[in-house]
Amino acid sequence: MTQEEQLVIQAKAKEYAELRTEQLPDFIKSNVVRDALYCAYLEGAGIRTK
Repeated sequence: MTQEEQLVIQAKAKEYAELRTEQLPDFIKSNVVRDALYCAYLEGAGIRTK
């Protein structure tokens, strides 16, 4: 995977995480949830996160 492909996936992951977090009830909206969704998206696309 090229660096350019990784950047595209990272941008999609960020957009996905923000959209999904907005759809959650107010009491569980948080940066932790958003970051977890972001990392899960990247892991699913084959980009390792730590």
